[in-house]
Parts: sequence; C-alpha cells; structure tokens
Amino acid sequence: MIIRRSNKTTDLMLRGVLCAALLLGIFAALTSEVSAQSAQTKANANARWSAFWTRFSSAVNKKDRKKVVTLASSNFFTAGGDTIHTFLEGVNWSELRASVRKGTMPHRSNDETIMRITRDKDLMFEYRNGKWKFWGQFENS
Repeated sequence: MIIRRSNKTTDLMLRGVLCAALLLGIFAALTSEVSAQSAQTKANANARWSAFWTRFSSAVNKKDRKKVVTLASSNFFTAGGDTIHTFLEGVNWSELRASVRKGTMPHRSNDETIMRITRDKDLMFEYRNGKWKFWGQFENS
C-alpha cells in the first residue's frame, strides 16, 4: 500500500529538515568561534603569566602588602573565609614565600576559567578579563 502525502505535508517536512540543518550549521559555527576564542584567551593568559608571577613573587618577597592587595582578585577567599586584608594581617610570610618558591602549575577548573595553583596546592591564581589575579588560599598556613 502506497501512502501519498499532500504537497503541504511534504513542504512542511522539507522546511523542518532545512531549519534543522540551518540550526546545526549555526551551532557548528558558534562552537568553532568559541573554541578559537578560548585558544586565543589561553595564549594571552600564558603570555601574561610570567610578568604577573614576577610582580607577585617580588611583592611576597618584600612583604609588600599594598602590592599583594593590588594583585588580588576582588573575590579573593581563603579556606577560613578571610578577605585579602584579613589574610595579610595574619599571614606567615615565611610560609607564603616557601609556597611561592615552589612555583606553579596549570589547574583545571570546573568551568572555563584559566587558573594556576602553586605546586604545594596552597595558592590559587585566575585569569579573567585579560588579567591574572591572586584568587585565594586553600590551606591555613
């Protein structure tokens, strides 16, 4: 038995298929653009890391609280809930310097944020809006 469809039904099906193909094409283009932006953002972050790390290390080595504050994120945190100011009031500078001396490594976040963490997993840094920032401390030193 052959089922004949009206031209109207066939036209609607064809339009549906064309719309789906168009949406898939748009999605593929957007995904490709986001991927290219992510690659460019990572390249920018890597290019800017060394200068930031030099400034941060120098500030820690000199116990320069004001400089550390300027290098900290506005949403800085510690495991104890401290702000950057309360963190610096009670910080053990020797332990902080020891953490910095160990250097950093890339850190994978749950979202697309580009991050680094010290090798002792104590200090965290994030790259947002084209800048590296001291983001927080995980352990109470």
